[in-house]
Amino acid sequence: MRTYVVAALATLCLFGTGSLASADEMGKMGEEMKSEMKGKMKAHKDKMKAKREEMKTQKQEMKGKADEMKGTAGEMKGQAEGMASDMKKAVGQ
Repeated sequence: MRTYVVAALATLCLFGTGSLASADEMGKMGEEMKSEMKGKMKAHKDKMKAKREEMKTQKQEMKGKADEMKGTAGEMKGQAEGMASDMKKAVGQ
């Protein structure tokens, strides 16, 4: 009878130890997955930040081109007005 009890206790101890080891492995695996996901999220965040900076640069370039076009349009308008006044003077004489 005593051998059965000892054998049963030994079996229970083995199962308990096995489940603790399994739980420890699961905990380590969870930590690994968490750190992996953090790395992926950081990479995604950096990618989005780079894209945002690229868009900002493109916006500034377009704004510079628009300002340049406004300056050119102003010059052309001045030339057109000058030509119109010259034409009026020529026609008026």
